[in-house]
Amino acid sequence: MKERLEQLIKKSREGRLTREERLLLEGLFDQDPTLYKEWKEECKLNDLFSLLPEAPLSSDFTEQVLNKTFDLEATQKTQEDVRFASWLSLIWNRPWLKHAAAACVICLLSFGVYYQQSQTRIHQMAESLSTVAETVAEVAAVSETDLKAIQVLGNMAESSSVDNELWLAMVSY
Repeated sequence: MKERLEQLIKKSREGRLTREERLLLEGLFDQDPTLYKEWKEECKLNDLFSLLPEAPLSSDFTEQVLNKTFDLEATQKTQEDVRFASWLSLIWNRPWLKHAAAACVICLLSFGVYYQQSQTRIHQMAESLSTVAETVAEVAAVSETDLKAIQVLGNMAESSSVDNELWLAMVSY
C-alpha cells in the first residue's frame, strides 16, 4: 500500500496522474490527514520554486564547492594550530607561569601519594582491628570454670612444678 502511495505521489509531482489515480490518491489522503497536510506544504513549496527564475550553474560548480569546503577545513586547522602555538608561547615566554605549572603538578603528585598512603594505613588498621576482634572472640569462648581455675593458680604465692605443668596445660589448650 505504501509503495503504491509513493508511486502516486511521484506521478503527481511529474503531473502525470490520471483521473482514477487522482481519486485514489485523494482517498489515501482522507485516511491520513497528516500525510495530506505534508503533501499540501510540499505542493506550496514546489509552486514557490517554480516562480524562481532559472539560474544557470557553472560547469565547475561541484569543484568550486569542494574547494571552498577544503579551504574552510584548512583554515580551521590553521586557526587551531595558531591558538595552540599562542598558548605555548604564553607559557614559555613567562618564567613564573612555568614555575606555577610545575608547582601545580608537584602538588597534585604529592596529594596522590598522600592519598595512597592514607588508604594503605586505613587497610592496615582494619586488618589490626580484625585480628583483635578474632582474639576477643577466642578469649570469650573460654568457659567460666577455666577462668576461675586460672585465677586460683594466679593467686598462689608458691607453686610446685606440678602446678606449673597444670598451668601450662590449661594455658596451652
